[in-house]
Amino acid sequence: MSQFKDYPKLKDECIDCRDIDVCDVQTLYFMLVDCKSFYYTYNLLEPYNPIPKLTDDVEEIEHYFEEQEKCTMLVFPCIVNGALAAELALKFLTFHETKSFKKTHNLKELYNKLPPVHKAELLVRLKTQANQNEKTLIQNLETFDEAFVCFRYPSEKDSVGISGIFHNFVKIVCEYAFELDKPYDCEVEE
Repeated sequence: MSQFKDYPKLKDECIDCRDIDVCDVQTLYFMLVDCKSFYYTYNLLEPYNPIPKLTDDVEEIEHYFEEQEKCTMLVFPCIVNGALAAELALKFLTFHETKSFKKTHNLKELYNKLPPVHKAELLVRLKTQANQNEKTLIQNLETFDEAFVCFRYPSEKDSVGISGIFHNFVKIVCEYAFELDKPYDCEVEE
């Protein structure tokens, strides 16, 4: 077998390749490895970026801001890692069924391109775990569909923001993709 240093190629270059199945398995494997690493980093950073609670308690509000001043501003790397983890999970789910994926960072586009089986399952989970229906999910996705790009270069934007569902979305999408993880035989024969 050949080495896979130039994969993924355009699909038409792969159609007649005798190694396509091995390449597809490797692509799935590495997408999930990358997804897990960004999700792991996201989870390490998330506790340093608590979302303020709605409260009338002035002491609680003051305590929140005092704690925020003690921490380095980690919200941007946290969001970037979470958005990239969700992006890779969505691409993994699509590639798992179709052997292709759209090359974009746009989470809404990637979600909309999901195969029906995964889209339906994620919607069920988002309904039960994040109180979303299809309409509110699409509305919320629009608030962070480009989170990876926006939070990677926040100074290039007039403003950046995400909805409160972002953290739930990242968690639900990534953990669902991890459920499809299986041992892949990715050794390349010499």
